Amino acid sequence: MKSYKLWMAAVIATITVSAGALVTGSGTSGAVPLFTGPSALGNSPITVSGSNVGIGTTTPTASLAIRRDAGTGNPLSSPAAMIDFDAYYTGYDTETVKASIRSGVDGTAAWNTQSGFLALYTANAGALNEAMRVSAIGNVGIGTALPQAKLEVAAGDVTGNFQVYNALTVRPVTGTGGYGGNGSSVYMSSSSNHGIVPIAGLWSALEDGGDGGVTYSGALVLGTTTGGNAAPVESVRINRFGNMGIGTNVPGEKLEVKGNIKLRRAVAAPSYFLTETSKAWPGQDLSAVETTLSRSTHRGITRNMSQVTCWF
Repeated sequence: MKSYKLWMAAVIATITVSAGALVTGSGTSGAVPLFTGPSALGNSPITVSGSNVGIGTTTPTASLAIRRDAGTGNPLSSPAAMIDFDAYYTGYDTETVKASIRSGVDGTAAWNTQSGFLALYTANAGALNEAMRVSAIGNVGIGTALPQAKLEVAAGDVTGNFQVYNALTVRPVTGTGGYGGNGSSVYMSSSSNHGIVPIAGLWSALEDGGDGGVTYSGALVLGTTTGGNAAPVESVRINRFGNMGIGTNVPGEKLEVKGNIKLRRAVAAPSYFLTETSKAWPGQDLSAVETTLSRSTHRGITRNMSQVTCWF
């Protein structure tokens, strides 16, 4: 037996043939050789150009470039499989593709083949399905192949009334502290704020009322910033009873406001204020403060106040 070594672009192939046999064939410069028969060589789909490697292309433009025909079907719904991953346990299914990275062209009926998208596929019970897509304009879709925003998440199949599907969960990784105020947040910033700090936020907060060990009641909080805030601070809260608090994190009624209230008519007119100097006893109607409000020459706002009660 004789051994021959072919050296090409740091790829070492050891060819063992019977004594007296010849390996014949021709190829293209830069192409990695491929056996096309027991003793014949030809070109493989792999090309080496400088420090770049191409699969399906002879002019790779990156360290690894993959080129593949997307086929004649709808390229939006049938992208070309570029990389498949086949993880397995020894002795079990060894052939099913478990995940895949795919690419396709993105466009309209005229198919703009200079625009493309990237899709991630995962296998469920042997069937590959698209899990996430990055569109030609940089929109990310999870559960949708046509994201209309920078992030769009679609979940569930609504077939009737009052159906709610969880499309996004935000939570801390771990937590060992007390429950008070703990939760997860979504912060929002602005380009005109130079992205230094968020200018508003939406977060959850644990409250009393659960079983005291495994679960707690929760609240939804809206936060805003003022100059110098390192992070948004609470402005509005909806607690576990559905009570809304503005300026207070312990609202005792369906709406509790800590501070003054300004009332305006729909048409241009002076504003009216409810302050601590315009008081009504608990359970009284607002006729008790009508004298204060009627100091304005426009009294239309007081017409239905007898139907409203207030607490200060």
